[in-house]
Amino acid sequence: MTRIRIAGPTGGAAGASTADVQVFTANGTWTKPSGKTQAAIFVIGGGGGGQASSAAGAGPGGGGGEYRTRGVSIASLGATETVTVGAAGIAGTGSGGAGGDGGDSIFGAWVTAKKGTGAASSFAGVGGTGGTGGTGIAGGAGGAAGVTSDGGAGSGVASSRSTGGGGGGGHGTTHNGGAGGDSTFGAIGGAGAVAPSTPAGAGGASALTGAGGGGGYSSAGTSQSAGAAAGNYGGGGGGGGYAAAPANGGAGAPGIIIVIST
Repeated sequence: MTRIRIAGPTGGAAGASTADVQVFTANGTWTKPSGKTQAAIFVIGGGGGGQASSAAGAGPGGGGGEYRTRGVSIASLGATETVTVGAAGIAGTGSGGAGGDGGDSIFGAWVTAKKGTGAASSFAGVGGTGGTGGTGIAGGAGGAAGVTSDGGAGSGVASSRSTGGGGGGGHGTTHNGGAGGDSTFGAIGGAGAVAPSTPAGAGGASALTGAGGGGGYSSAGTSQSAGAAAGNYGGGGGGGGYAAAPANGGAGAPGIIIVIST
């Protein structure tokens, strides 16, 4: 957990207020700061992993984690609150190996943001939705895998403040991987692999919430055709590409919880 105190607009002069900011990228405990009256809680679930490719087709991308916000009175909160940060979904490996689901992110009994699911059985991962507390935006879905075509793009756009899903893998040496979905606050999804010049999908941009990773393609069944891992916080991993042999999917990104007290 990282704790930050931010001075108000008067720069720390007499009478200035400060915000207490506690940032969790792993499980921990939130501690109520003294002298504050309101808390703004931001919670993002972990993203799902992309599926590995097989002879039957390239792998689809994982879904992004849900994004939720809530404002509460400091007096309503306990002296401490338990914080659970959603784990990243693992990458699918081997021939057609499924991507793992992300984990739910939970702040006490106040806010839960749901995980994005991993890509499995040639179905793209679903963006997290249905959490509790405050206002939620579903994560972006993963992109469809190419069968004899380019991979599909993951969904998620900055204007809707969703977290991006991973792109699907392309199938064959001439088909491209799909781009990862864009994410909250303007982070851009990773580019898909372009056959044959760039045989690896790019990771999503690193920002407050991660964009989805781009899908891969395979020039000779090498590991370079793997789907890319997501960018930071809640993005979905890209699907693996396929030509001569299977290639792994990309891992999703873990969640994050931020509490700003004023």
